[in-house]
Amino acid sequence: MDPKHRFLYPAPCPPPPATGPATPVSPPAAAPSSRTQLVKALFGFAIVATVVVVAIADVFNSTHLFNPRWPGHARFHIGMQFSV
Repeated sequence: MDPKHRFLYPAPCPPPPATGPATPVSPPAAAPSSRTQLVKALFGFAIVATVVVVAIADVFNSTHLFNPRWPGHARFHIGMQFSV
């Protein structure tokens, strides 16, 4: 190759050496720690408690879902909230 064209047409890089399988093998996952289980349990409780408290507040409170002064559109959204 002409030396003045070596920057325009560089030599191809050699392929990397083969060192093992194509996909890396990861070690087996360790069992979750008690702290991880505690955090998951607390998040789960918070999610369920939020859903239950909101449902109770909206259905069994006379100022929410069954309030006759609320427009129908607002009650529609409360109903949609329960159906989703």
